[in-house]
Amino acid sequence: MSTITADPTLLQVLSQMKEKTEIRDPDGNLVGVYTPTTEVEKSLIEKACMLVDRAELERRKSEEGGKGIPTAEVLRHLESLGNAK
Repeated sequence: MSTITADPTLLQVLSQMKEKTEIRDPDGNLVGVYTPTTEVEKSLIEKACMLVDRAELERRKSEEGGKGIPTAEVLRHLESLGNAK
């Protein structure tokens, strides 16, 4: 996912949006869809972040040499679990 930084004018416009909103150019072409984060979502994100032990994540990362498991390998493993029935 890409990120942009909104200037004050854009922030003022977006802050008024309370539901999923299409953004269109002057010709009516769809530019994108803006989905505001609700207060409930913000609260859940904050709670989830508090549960994450950053030191433990760093310890595990260094223990593994900073390398993870490729997505394809994880998917093969998950598929094999489904076939184990």
